[in-house]
Amino acid sequence: MDITTELNGEKYLIVEILATRKTSEKDLLAKLKRHNAIYQGIKEINTGGFWGNAYGVFRVLVPEQNVVAFNNDNE
Repeated sequence: MDITTELNGEKYLIVEILATRKTSEKDLLAKLKRHNAIYQGIKEINTGGFWGNAYGVFRVLVPEQNVVAFNNDNE
């Protein structure tokens, strides 16, 4: 699997984001917008079952030059 893709001459890295029930959709969308990331889709959904916790793994494309800032952004 490639970890990069190119759109309109700009290189993007594929980043996977773990989202739980505590993840704020508003904050996540704001983070994507701040770093010019593109939502790609859902990689995995786990409903958690009886004993586990539900979570989802989302794939986004982050411009190469914004990856470090994206990873350090905790808001």
